[in-house]
Amino acid sequence: LLDMGRFEISDDYFEKAMTLHASPAPYFNRGCAYAKLGQKDKAFLALNKAVELGMGVRKEYEANPDLASLRNDARWKMLMERL
Repeated sequence: LLDMGRFEISDDYFEKAMTLHASPAPYFNRGCAYAKLGQKDKAFLALNKAVELGMGVRKEYEANPDLASLRNDARWKMLMERL
């Protein structure tokens, strides 16, 4: 659903899947989707969760065009410092 651009519908399925097994990549992808939707608060929550679960390669965050809308937000600097 995420790849099809059906971001909001994918949320329900994402929540169910993460109760079974939480891993960092889906949280990163979810953060990208929220950023594309302009939902910065949710994007940062998801991206911080990805970092918490071990997705800590700074280049992946900096190079991803889906996250461009977040780079001027003060929380972006804090996120980068965590990586």
